[in-house]
Amino acid sequence: MLGKREVLFLGHPDGYLDEFPKNKLRGVYVEHIRQLMPQVLITFDPFAPFEEHPDHRHVAVAALEAVSFSQMPLYYPKQLDTGLTTHLVPERYYFAKAPVHANKVVDITAFIDKKIEALCTHESQMRMMIQDFKLSFQATGRHPELAEGLDPDNFRPLLEMMIRAWAQSTARDESFEYGEAFRYDYPGEIVDRVSGARFLATRR
Repeated sequence: MLGKREVLFLGHPDGYLDEFPKNKLRGVYVEHIRQLMPQVLITFDPFAPFEEHPDHRHVAVAALEAVSFSQMPLYYPKQLDTGLTTHLVPERYYFAKAPVHANKVVDITAFIDKKIEALCTHESQMRMMIQDFKLSFQATGRHPELAEGLDPDNFRPLLEMMIRAWAQSTARDESFEYGEAFRYDYPGEIVDRVSGARFLATRR
């Protein structure tokens, strides 16, 4: 659906990734970074509060450390013995679940339909999401009329309404209609600051 050339699966069961040693997972990520030499990393935010999913927390920390260490030759030197080289990923995007942590909103107006189609393709996850909403309404006793109307086998209408509303809310202060929020990290900013300070010092 997204037109990606390749997807690599690591073979870990859903919900149990935190039982896999974090340093080993970090090493796997470092190896992939050194092999693929990407320009962009997109992952969960290790500093996002109240993240309940153990896989998300484990991936986030391991990925943050991997992207921080993949350019350092003293980390996993045996990988370099196989012919790999160190690599610095210049742009890092972390999912900003809480808007307070977002410092970059990306215009997804041209891709909102593609996003919805891609999510609908992930049928098992979408059915589970609707079922979770239904159970939450029933357990809390709130909005019983909504609980009755939720059908896990017909998730498209609710999903599309939610995605468009969320993306519009994210872009409310922007010049475009639909947005996606991230906590954005660009190591080049440090270089720019140092270079700028050096330039100012030279000017003085």
